[in-house]
Amino acid sequence: MVGSVLSNRYELLENIGAGGMAIVYKARCRLLNRHVAVKILRPEFQEDEEFLKRFTIEAQAAASLSHPNVVSVYDVGRHGKLNYIVMECIEGITLKEYMTRKGVLSVNEAVDFTGQIASALEHAHAKGIIHRDIKPHNIIITNEGTLKVTDFGLARAVSASTNVAGSSSAIGSVHYASPEQARGGFTDERSDIYSLGVVMYEMFTGMLPFDGETPVAVAMKHLQEQPVPPRSRNPQIPSEVEAIILRAMAKDLKERYASISALSEELRKLFAGETVVVHTDKFSTRKLPKIEEVVEEKKEEKKPKKKRKKEDTVAIVAAVAAAIVIISVLGFFTARSLFPHSAEGTKISVPSLLNMSVEEAKARYTDITIEEIGAEYNSTIPEGYIMRQDKAEGTRMEAGGKITVTVSRGAERIELEDYTGKDYRTVERALQEKGLIPQISEEHSDEVDEGEVIRTNPNAGYPIRTGETVMLYVSRGKSEVKVAVPDLHGKSESEARETLKLYDLTVGEVREEASSRKAGVVISQSAEAGTMISSGAAIDFVISSGGGETPAPKGTYTLRLELPSDKERVSVRIASSAKTFLEAEYETALSPITVNLSDTVGNDTVNIYIDNELYKENVPVTFE
Repeated sequence: MVGSVLSNRYELLENIGAGGMAIVYKARCRLLNRHVAVKILRPEFQEDEEFLKRFTIEAQAAASLSHPNVVSVYDVGRHGKLNYIVMECIEGITLKEYMTRKGVLSVNEAVDFTGQIASALEHAHAKGIIHRDIKPHNIIITNEGTLKVTDFGLARAVSASTNVAGSSSAIGSVHYASPEQARGGFTDERSDIYSLGVVMYEMFTGMLPFDGETPVAVAMKHLQEQPVPPRSRNPQIPSEVEAIILRAMAKDLKERYASISALSEELRKLFAGETVVVHTDKFSTRKLPKIEEVVEEKKEEKKPKKKRKKEDTVAIVAAVAAAIVIISVLGFFTARSLFPHSAEGTKISVPSLLNMSVEEAKARYTDITIEEIGAEYNSTIPEGYIMRQDKAEGTRMEAGGKITVTVSRGAERIELEDYTGKDYRTVERALQEKGLIPQISEEHSDEVDEGEVIRTNPNAGYPIRTGETVMLYVSRGKSEVKVAVPDLHGKSESEARETLKLYDLTVGEVREEASSRKAGVVISQSAEAGTMISSGAAIDFVISSGGGETPAPKGTYTLRLELPSDKERVSVRIASSAKTFLEAEYETALSPITVNLSDTVGNDTVNIYIDNELYKENVPVTFE
């Protein structure tokens, strides 16, 4: 396929990878003069109409994503029987390749990578798009160190035609599939959270939580077995990080994080050293040290005992002092329980409830009363999540006190207008003024004039949110249809005219010329038979008037020529040192072609040029 041009736009430059569902090429977009990645579906998917329909819908939905940690989808198309998707071209390696080279990642690096993947998922989930195939193979690390998640929306299309446990194409995915995916059940955002938990497990330990000889065996372990605790495989992992991994991988959906935002928030607080809720056998709240402090603490634990003797003495003194303080505090609270009116009520620090659902906030903070007082449109916070609270984070309040919250209704929806037949530049500006993101895809149309909108995706009337992408399919004008020139030699003028009409060609100049051939028949034509030319083009031809002088003896030579297969159309020139016998364009699909060369009787050699480059040299010909 290298060298081929898809839809007269995407020139395939090199094969850069292959997966279970597609082969990936680096390509050049001739229209925008930029490099892109083109995924061409494998043959087993090309014949499944239901899959192709779902593939197109899901890929177009993925095109609405615009995020620094998501590989952008530019276009979805079909060329002959080939279905393809055009994406952002990323220079880098997959996270799987990176982990294979490096092994166990450092705590800081693994947490950073997790945060970037979670950010991509948070953006997609806010738009109602679930990945369903999160794994290191689908995550690219750029040369600058940025993670890019790819193949959004494609897993849903694949799942319509394959089975996770049984399909050979799923071998790479089953190690990261959630229990509900393994059993073929309902999936939602929490399925992506489970897969991210598996990726975290692998980054922190260098091992997969479950493995087996067959995909079915691995799927059954996801359903039935608990993973080995990550700290058993890598003691350097902070216990708080282990708790986050295990909660993300909870088999029961109710015990798993309710949203990717909740997981991200705990990671953020872990970095900042704030109070977080971690999940072990049950929920508990504790003040976490910053990641750097945890790493330093682990280093301290490894110091030889002799060197730590002084530190141990200090620690013992500190422990005794701490015990005295604890006894004093216990005594104080005991006194308060005996004499409840002798002191003020218990004070607590107000937590941040932002970017949580109300249900999640109530489950997490049982010592406060949370009341929802309204909802407002917000283009950055997902629908159903808290966007504002009446008490600032960190202020003090009575335990059991009330915090009122306002919930996001998501970005405001507007009804997409019908832009069919309008100039695409005008439509682009109109969409941008409405807070929408236009993307252009060009295609030929026999009904819509060049530069005008053929259709949009979503369709007119669809309720769309600000910040979402609208695909504009713009006309490139009527498609240029090529036809093969028929052979008119020996036909009468009326027959020649009728033949050209059948081939959707027009009659050009017709003139007579004396010849030894029978009067009234075609003796020459302006384009050689078999040449591919535009539909509707004019063909000149010459009619014999008879009675001419006998020409000098002429001979012919029939040449059979194989054309190169790496292009759709080539120009062919055949010439000797004395004359040019042929100059014409041919579709390579017609290969091999047969051409007749005419000259005086005798021997000669010719050179054959393809696209003005020497293809074959000194080919012997004999005119008889």
